[in-house]
Amino acid sequence: MLSGQLYNVYDTDLAKKTDRKQTLLASINDPSTTTDVQPKFRQLLGKTGAHFYIEPPFFCDFGDNITLGDDVYINTNAVFLDSGRITIGSRVLIGPRVSLFAASHPIAADVRTKMVSRWSPHRNRR
Repeated sequence: MLSGQLYNVYDTDLAKKTDRKQTLLASINDPSTTTDVQPKFRQLLGKTGAHFYIEPPFFCDFGDNITLGDDVYINTNAVFLDSGRITIGSRVLIGPRVSLFAASHPIAADVRTKMVSRWSPHRNRR
């Protein structure tokens, strides 16, 4: 997606990358976790500034494409769809339930239809 290619939800390489990140997210979002989850966010996100705090639960596609500046606070239930880049500057406060979408799909229905029929693992089912 970063190179301008269409997002293929069925791509096996993306699925492996997503699985790895989703395991880390599950650990972060586990309500029984009593340890500081901020170090896990450093593993999840592409780049983080000196100081940041994210209130779980937090949801993202990959994490790698998210960059945070210094002194960033992100409140609970944030959703960042980061198949494209998401960059948050320094000294930014983000409220609860904020969603940032860097993901996109073709606007033209005929392009989407061709894309889905070509990629879908269910295309031969009726």
